[in-house]
Amino acid sequence: MPENKREGSDMADVETLGELSELTISLAHSVEATYRGLAAMFSHEPEIAQFWNLMAEEEANHARWLTNLHQNLDEHLRHKRVDPRFCEGVHAVLEVPAETRLEKIGNLDEALHMALAFETAETNAVFDFLISDYQLATRAREFLRNQVVVHVERLNKGLPERFRDRSVRAVIPAVR
Repeated sequence: MPENKREGSDMADVETLGELSELTISLAHSVEATYRGLAAMFSHEPEIAQFWNLMAEEEANHARWLTNLHQNLDEHLRHKRVDPRFCEGVHAVLEVPAETRLEKIGNLDEALHMALAFETAETNAVFDFLISDYQLATRAREFLRNQVVVHVERLNKGLPERFRDRSVRAVIPAVR
């Protein structure tokens, strides 16, 4: 097996900034699909469904922004080499379909913990990398950094007040 292929996967390791940008677009769409699935699972609690739909829309906005960035990359940046180990967490997320992730969710607390893991571990690592390595104008970097901070903060503190207690979240079932 060639060195640039991951064991058990047909996805090549990311080697260029252009490939990394394509991977981050896929990641945003995958997380969006997960949030849309959570909205459906918690549709019996309209405030919670609205929260997950808002998170999904923010992911869709990230994907649009990243697509625009990718389309406007200078050729020399598109071919800039990156360390493929950087994307291990992203590969791990993308290898598990949203439907599979959602099967493991039994209640709102589990859903929130899964979302926080996405945002703080894999997703934000990639966004932070893009912020620091793409040679973007200061305004664009600040816009993206703000989106990431606001997005994670919403997960941490954005649930309606009555759902912020873990014991309350644990008894709100996910309905399939």
